[in-house]
Amino acid sequence: MFLMKKVGADECWGPCSVLQTPPCPLSKCYCIPLFLVVGYCSHASSPTVMKMVEEHPNLCQSHADCTKKGSGSFCARYPNLDIEYGWCFASNSKAQEVFFEIFSNYEFI
Repeated sequence: MFLMKKVGADECWGPCSVLQTPPCPLSKCYCIPLFLVVGYCSHASSPTVMKMVEEHPNLCQSHADCTKKGSGSFCARYPNLDIEYGWCFASNSKAQEVFFEIFSNYEFI
């Protein structure tokens, strides 16, 4: 039997939750949300990830991203500061309503 060592990109692969702090096991990995609270760990500088973020209709870094993608006009940042991207909503009030519902009973550690 041979022992195998994981190296490279494999270290940043796997599911993550925006509710966990940190969301990924290694500090060099980022949680890229695919859905509102679930994503996957990856190297943020990966060309594949950068393209996916550009094409994902709800991932944003600014309000302008949401407007450009036609997904709303408000980019809401996650309460978890380890999450690099925000999520597009129609308005600030809608973002507050949804995030409050999801995060109100969760304690970040």
